Amino acid sequence: PELRASIFHFTVFTTSGAASAYFGVWMAQRGISPGEIGIVNAAPVLALLVLNLFVGRLADRASDWRQMIIFLALVAGVVPLGLFFVSGFIGVLIVWTLISIPAGSLPPGVDAATLRLTERRGTSFGNIRGWGTLGAMVSTAGTGLMVAWLGPNAFVPTLLAFSVARAGLLLQLPR
Repeated sequence: PELRASIFHFTVFTTSGAASAYFGVWMAQRGISPGEIGIVNAAPVLALLVLNLFVGRLADRASDWRQMIIFLALVAGVVPLGLFFVSGFIGVLIVWTLISIPAGSLPPGVDAATLRLTERRGTSFGNIRGWGTLGAMVSTAGTGLMVAWLGPNAFVPTLLAFSVARAGLLLQLPR
């Protein structure tokens, strides 16, 4: 179970690693102003502050947090497709918020479930959680290579690939 949790942790932060460095570049290429880029990046954080209270309550009521993790990762795996169809500030704001809510709700649930797993089995949470940090670093570098090679338009397909990979690894998660 720890290996499966480590593999999934690696994928949890790949999208945020990719977006932290290259989402702004992609938006600027589409004519979105620096002020608007700030709003696009801040709006999901505000939404997450409010919604994570409800997501946390739902997860706590579930007999198995895996169900909530699967739901969030599947939604977060599909919604990035919307970035292929929007270009202006409002469209990007809406789609990015819809991407960020499930993707941003994943880490606390995955961390809590992993902590329970490691406490139950007497293993190290830090060793598993470290793979999440490594995933963010690898995705930032990998996205950078793709953007350097293909230009800023490579950001959205790369983000989608990371999102789909994360969703694809769901079935191997331990209970």
